Amino acid sequence: MKSNRRSDKNRADKYSSRAAAMLDQFHYDRAESLFLALMESKALTIDEIRELTWAQVRNSYEGIIILDRPVPLRDKYLDEVRNILETGIDCYGNELASSDGSPRIITKETLKDITRELDQFKS
Repeated sequence: MKSNRRSDKNRADKYSSRAAAMLDQFHYDRAESLFLALMESKALTIDEIRELTWAQVRNSYEGIIILDRPVPLRDKYLDEVRNILETGIDCYGNELASSDGSPRIITKETLKDITRELDQFKS
């Protein structure tokens, strides 16, 4: 079922502003703060983030490229992603180049928890 593009845009705008406020006001672990930073950028939808693996993330001179799109992140989170790509270890301690394939950037549990907080957050 195809969703209404206007409602997707409104949801992205709402989540972007809430994510920015949450990042400014509270402390989150690495994975949660990375998810919020991705939501703040509005470059990716929740559905895209849900399926995203580290194999789809590239570092470039201009910044981080995900799904062939530049993703504008705050410097702190840009450095965090670059560090993960350099070390080859993700937010959960998994190797990026393991024999099991590239791990997802954000686990389903983290997505569920932080999305619930985004829905309930009042700025």
